[in-house]
Amino acid sequence: MRFFYLLITVFYFNVLIGQNNEEIFYGKWEVGSIKNFSGNNILRLEGENNSNSITNIDFKTLSQLKSDIEKKSQTEMWDSIKTAELLQFYEKNAFITVDFYVARRTIGSANFKFFTMIFKDSSEKEVYREDLKEAIPNVPYSGSERWWNFTQIYLPKEIKGKNFIYIIDQIQSIRYKFEINIK
Repeated sequence: MRFFYLLITVFYFNVLIGQNNEEIFYGKWEVGSIKNFSGNNILRLEGENNSNSITNIDFKTLSQLKSDIEKKSQTEMWDSIKTAELLQFYEKNAFITVDFYVARRTIGSANFKFFTMIFKDSSEKEVYREDLKEAIPNVPYSGSERWWNFTQIYLPKEIKGKNFIYIIDQIQSIRYKFEINIK
């Protein structure tokens, strides 16, 4: 029962994190430009957004996550057990978290089962790979024709310095590449 409670808390916290960086949902991010959603610069190197397709990421380091948890626990007056369990979960499972957002014209093409996220170090050596699980996309917003999806990916390995995040879209046969720097 306690594990179920922890999973619900992690899910709740992830939803709150995603709400803090609304700019991730917009398509205006060109190749060669930098975005800074959560205090970290991200350079888009490959893969364009257009009227049919948006693919964006953001990330937070473990220290940023811990700070967010502490602030949220103070504001919402969580008990110390809930706070400690959530901190422990992220310390075990996530050196960084990557927020991943897609929007597509069809429901199938926005399903995460057709996406892979790959982390590589500065020498392009693969550090971690995750084939995403099926997640039915959300209904388009009023006035929009795009189905959308949002999730968080936990990188369980410590990385520092310049790294690359690749997103492979199997439906559209497109590769997206982003450069991040972990201090």
